[in-house]
Amino acid sequence: MKPDEEHCAASFQCYIESLGRGRVTYTAGPNPPDYIFQADSKELAVEITSIVDSVAVGGRAMLETSVFASLTRVAESICADLLAESWLSGRYVIHFEPVPGLKKSSRNH
Repeated sequence: MKPDEEHCAASFQCYIESLGRGRVTYTAGPNPPDYIFQADSKELAVEITSIVDSVAVGGRAMLETSVFASLTRVAESICADLLAESWLSGRYVIHFEPVPGLKKSSRNH
């Protein structure tokens, strides 16, 4: 499954559990549906649909999912470098603000 679909499935799992349905599990479905959720001895077939949006990056339109994937790769690279140097332990959130020339500078890393 795509990362955004997995994120949606995990979020949906949390939502169903927040309704007091007890433990909720899910597995990949045959596509369609994308996932089969199990809750309260019942199965739910769930199809996840993404609305693809584009954003302006450096004066050109890019798919929002492509921007997210690129930023995820940068974050994973930063974390891997910091872990290799033993600078990180625990969990962290990386927040990106607009950075002029990010693509150029990330190639030099």
